[in-house]
Amino acid sequence: MKSFVVEERMDGRKLVRAISMAFEKVPVAAVQRALRQRDVRVNGARVSADREVSAGDRIDVYLADAILEGKAVLAGSGKESSPSPDATARTMKGRPPYRVVYRDARLLLVEKSPGLAVHPGEGIPGGTLVDLVRQDFHNPQISLCHRLDLNTGGLVLLACDAGSLAEALEAMESRLVVKRYRALVKGTVDPSLGQTVVCDDGVKRVELHAFLEKPSGRGVFIHDEPGDDDRDIVTRVRTLRRFHGTEAEGGDWSEVEVELVTGRTHQIRAHLAHLGNPLLGDGKYGRNSYNKLFRAKSGKLVRQQLWAVSLTFSDEVRGPSLAPLRGKAFTIEPDYDLVLPAAPQE
Repeated sequence: MKSFVVEERMDGRKLVRAISMAFEKVPVAAVQRALRQRDVRVNGARVSADREVSAGDRIDVYLADAILEGKAVLAGSGKESSPSPDATARTMKGRPPYRVVYRDARLLLVEKSPGLAVHPGEGIPGGTLVDLVRQDFHNPQISLCHRLDLNTGGLVLLACDAGSLAEALEAMESRLVVKRYRALVKGTVDPSLGQTVVCDDGVKRVELHAFLEKPSGRGVFIHDEPGDDDRDIVTRVRTLRRFHGTEAEGGDWSEVEVELVTGRTHQIRAHLAHLGNPLLGDGKYGRNSYNKLFRAKSGKLVRQQLWAVSLTFSDEVRGPSLAPLRGKAFTIEPDYDLVLPAAPQE
């Protein structure tokens, strides 16, 4: 990310022109893509369209340094795109920021480490997953197809061009891409709270319905009855293993698998907490007094134990970008911070 203040000579110019004047080596096409992807801010506000700027405006441009310096190969040049040599050298507390699980000319599936934001946001100016991937693959057009919370690890799908992004988003909206997670939670989810259903993979899960309220702040609230601005949520859960409780409380805890039917903000974390089964390590929706009873591999348990472990593409997905993935499933194992007991209760 680079920033500049609009000079007098740029006053009244269009935003794209002002950026091109500030960074002479940046291709205009790259600036226009950045605008479409809302990777440009004017005085702190994201913008997606060209507009006039005034002297004194602060412009933030979220493009890889290689693009800003004119050293990157732009998508569509016909040259093979490959990761930069230092892509595997970076680490986050012993983990690489991400690793590639699947890659072709149109789509990229990676496993991101917890603690890495997927995109620039408030207080996160750069060094995010999408920043790193765009830089490593020399392609500023790469975009996220969905999101994961900062402290959630696991699978993230990215598109390498606008057409592939549109296909992926449509497939997800049509629920032709199934997302599954694994998590460690307090207690055991009560199966009587929902209805047991047989899912697409032939596995039985408890389907839980509720309503999510997202106020202006960053947190969300779950209700059993709908409010005026609530959105319905559907979460499917099955218990994989149960463990004996800690010495201090004696309550059991468990590992669960979660399938998202709807994908709302903080849905898994907030919905399970509403049921009385908050994620271990979750300080927002759980209880820090309970989290302190557990120890992570490196000390305190400071983040939710949640991993996006599976993406399954239906046989019904359509389009040239998704055709190679039709009927395929990608699965990883969670790398929890917590060391699991060798012998679970069940």
